[in-house]
Amino acid sequence: MNEEIEHITGVYYDGKSPKGIPCSMTFYKNGQIKIYHSKEESFPVTSLTISTRVGNTNRRITLPKGYIETSANETLDNLALHYQAINSNYSVGHLLKSKITIMFIVLLSTISLINHAMKSALPIASKEIVYTLPLSVFDDLTKESLKHIDNFTTKPSKLPLERQQHLQQKFSAHLPFPTDFKYKLHFRNSSSIKFYSIALPNGAIIVTDQLVTLSSNEHELLAVLLHEVAHVEKRHAMRSRLETKPLTTLIAWFTGNFATLNSIYDDKIPPLNIFNYPHEQVLEADDFTIKLMQYKNIAPMHYLSLVTKIETQYKQMASKAFLGNEHADLNKASGVDIETLKKLSIIGKPMSKDRIIRFRNASN
Repeated sequence: MNEEIEHITGVYYDGKSPKGIPCSMTFYKNGQIKIYHSKEESFPVTSLTISTRVGNTNRRITLPKGYIETSANETLDNLALHYQAINSNYSVGHLLKSKITIMFIVLLSTISLINHAMKSALPIASKEIVYTLPLSVFDDLTKESLKHIDNFTTKPSKLPLERQQHLQQKFSAHLPFPTDFKYKLHFRNSSSIKFYSIALPNGAIIVTDQLVTLSSNEHELLAVLLHEVAHVEKRHAMRSRLETKPLTTLIAWFTGNFATLNSIYDDKIPPLNIFNYPHEQVLEADDFTIKLMQYKNIAPMHYLSLVTKIETQYKQMASKAFLGNEHADLNKASGVDIETLKKLSIIGKPMSKDRIIRFRNASN
């Protein structure tokens, strides 16, 4: 005798009329089913296709003719396991596939959440850590960076020594006080980055001859140099260094064991990469610079004036590259190292409108 194993109810649709008819289905152990609606029909269970379960929403059972919608989700799950030969996207294999798919989605969502949390926590962690580090760490990173820059980017300055000394005195008179750093200007000549200044972690600031020449007056030059001072005071270079290894930095922050950070200091990270500051750090430096300039009676517009000149110079020199010409041709013609400039975000990243507005408002 054919043994009945499950019985469910639902609504039958013939596929021709939108009107449904109440029906029932009886499943038998031998793999046959009987459907009762306006008439009785029999099919092998392998001729059915059962839709994937989505929560507790109704499922569709597709028949050779028409289909049935039912809410008997648990029963269908059990039947799918019982009839392993059932034809459809809901065999035992599909059950496993569905669960794996769901687990994969959950895993991706979890990774995304963790990644978002890490990105949010990393700036906070690096900011707290840098203020606990001994200044000797800043000295070591500065020596490494200065050596790299002198080997690959700059040459000795051609400015007269008297001019260098005069600018150093002017600069020293406008420094913030008190400060943890010993500021010193390092004048260099550079055919690759030309109009540029770089603040190293311990207060050493590289200034190119080309930048000195481009400035119309000492207030313009001081304005740009004080912005470098802001990066030093806010420890931005060291924070960038820490953020190159987010996991190590976050573990040190959570555990309070800063000895694990030694691996970061020992890593051979290209020094120029840590001076490509994120926008939030640039804005932080802007605020510090504006307050310092106002305290020292220097109009913030001087900063905008020189930065605008710098951007104009680089745009003119890089225009051929942006038009699709080979960088090598541009380098040969103007002496500008386009790839280095891109790494430093000097070209292709003009001063943002919010920064311009900030300096203009501070000058009114």
